[in-house]
Amino acid sequence: MKPTIATVLTAVTVLTGCAGKPTPAPEPPPPPAPADSLVLEAPGGITVWFTQSRTVRDSTGTECRERALEVRQDTTRRGVGLFYTREAPTLLGKDAMRGVLYNNCTAGPAYRIDFATLSPKRIEK
Repeated sequence: MKPTIATVLTAVTVLTGCAGKPTPAPEPPPPPAPADSLVLEAPGGITVWFTQSRTVRDSTGTECRERALEVRQDTTRRGVGLFYTREAPTLLGKDAMRGVLYNNCTAGPAYRIDFATLSPKRIEK
């Protein structure tokens, strides 16, 4: 008995359906987070560090990395909440620093950040 065309097509369809799908290549691991970096030294043993980072994109899709700030003195470490930047802060006297807030790779307003409270206050132009 000769197989009919319908039988052959059915067999081919069944065998094709049983074939496994190719396994997609695994995604490369994300790049390692950058190490903490000392960016400013202030009187009284205060140091300011870039610590955590986030990778974001600007309006054209270009990727950049924004860094969080942490103030250290002796064994105390305090982060400046929700403040990401791409620039090292500058000293404003002995009690504060000036930092520029970044959002999606774009520089925003400058802030005065008091070392005692770490509360950013916008600097009016």
